[in-house]
Amino acid sequence: MSGAGRYLKEKKPAIRVYAADPENSFYSTNGNPKPYQVEAFGIDSITDVFDEKVVDQVIPLPDKDVIEMTRSLCHDYSHLVGFSAGAAALAVLKLDLSAEDTVVFPLCDSGKPYLEKLFPA
Repeated sequence: MSGAGRYLKEKKPAIRVYAADPENSFYSTNGNPKPYQVEAFGIDSITDVFDEKVVDQVIPLPDKDVIEMTRSLCHDYSHLVGFSAGAAALAVLKLDLSAEDTVVFPLCDSGKPYLEKLFPA
């Protein structure tokens, strides 16, 4: 996110970068993370990999809603994706967008490792 966001902002400074984040992770809790259920995204401490200056807003998301959105992407849209993709899609729905806005978000991970959590028996 940091590298792509930095590059895009260099090309078009008006671009806004949003980070979807579990509501209990480091950034969403202002440095006081708590356990969260979703895997493959969220940060529990400061890291050099994530450049906060590139991100315009962190969008905290409840685990339950991320899991439901990920299931919906799999079941309703035939995209077998993981939780970070479900969170990205959910975060887009939280934005105050106009008809003129263009949104790009990644569906960059596979849901295969999370099948048991996504679709428990």
